Amino acid sequence: TELTDEEPSQDAERRLEQALTVSEKDVKDASAGVLKDLKRFQLEKEDDLKRYMIAYAKCHIHWAKRNVETWREAKEEVEKIDVR
Repeated sequence: TELTDEEPSQDAERRLEQALTVSEKDVKDASAGVLKDLKRFQLEKEDDLKRYMIAYAKCHIHWAKRNVETWREAKEEVEKIDVR
């Protein structure tokens, strides 16, 4: 059979449409993967921040308890001073 002038261009157009469909799917899949990774990363960073803040609060509580004890000891020593 002999090809008409339209047949090669129709075939090329069909192949380009298929390539476009494949490319659109690839972009969609890549975007979904990136969004999934970003969400995972954000959750990890939120968990990290939560752990850091809890550790900081515990450290601050420990420091405050030591500070209160130091002031109690200082108060006891000051109360022992005989003022004339």
